[in-house]
Amino acid sequence: TFVKYLKEDMILKILPILDNIELAEKQLPEKLKSGEEGTPQSIEWTKGFLQIQNQINEFLRKEGIEEIEVLGKPFDPETMEVVEEIDGQESGIVIEELQRGYTMHGKVIRPAKVRITR
Repeated sequence: TFVKYLKEDMILKILPILDNIELAEKQLPEKLKSGEEGTPQSIEWTKGFLQIQNQINEFLRKEGIEEIEVLGKPFDPETMEVVEEIDGQESGIVIEELQRGYTMHGKVIRPAKVRITR
């Protein structure tokens, strides 16, 4: 149990790093990610950057870490934290994920931060 706690603590320290990598990845132009445009150096840098992201995600999967799927789903207070409510057609539906949530072996270790409809 102590080892499990240490592992969870370590994972929680890694998640903000992954958050920042994902934010940076969202800023990359699609044509650069696909290798269609860019200098040879920028294309290689992008491939390396995306490989680091993949390695972190694979490591987390092997440790039993799973992303909480939230978009388009009804709000669940067990796995989500509401940051903002926006007028919408159907109340209580997640319309945007602001920070990804994760489970570790089925236990929520970080709830997703979401915007929902009211």
